[in-house]
Amino acid sequence: MTTLSPRVVHLAHKLRRGIVLASAAACVVAFAGCVTRPLPPYQSSIVNQQSLSHLAHGAVYRVEAGSDPANVANSVRAYTLTAPNGGSWASYLSDGIRDELTTSGNYDAGAASTIKASLLTVQLADGHAEVSARFVVERGDKVRYDKVLHAHGRWRTSMAGAIAIPAAYRGASAVFQDLLTQFFNDPDFIGTGGTGT
Repeated sequence: MTTLSPRVVHLAHKLRRGIVLASAAACVVAFAGCVTRPLPPYQSSIVNQQSLSHLAHGAVYRVEAGSDPANVANSVRAYTLTAPNGGSWASYLSDGIRDELTTSGNYDAGAASTIKASLLTVQLADGHAEVSARFVVERGDKVRYDKVLHAHGRWRTSMAGAIAIPAAYRGASAVFQDLLTQFFNDPDFIGTGGTGT
């Protein structure tokens, strides 16, 4: 039977310990990569409410969710930002439209005019975000509005994750509000304000 020298035994123990630590580190990284942080439910903004006040009296719309983009970039450091309640980004956007219209008194689930927004881009990153969507307004079988709109956001980030992650969280929420600001501010949308249901 071969007896290993103390030096070889010591090296073997060091190697085994290194493998265990490396495996543990890999597990931590893998786990961290799966950490998700959903955005809060959309909240209407004063700016968007001011824009919607320019709609014709009695103008009402219903809202339909469109589609999500094929590729979504939503990782910030070790976190993945997601839409609230496990929903799609398109649903988050349509919920935002519905919330704004409900707050302004311009939402009616039975309205003849329909707003549908399909997301084309969702890029949420460390210090910046970009979203774009195609907005279509129809009344019956007539298209009253059809445009692609873009919104960009930038914010100060930090090497410290405790600062960078909350900043990205706020920035991602704000860029969706900004996208709807462009939509509600568009004179062509304001001009769709047909009344009735």
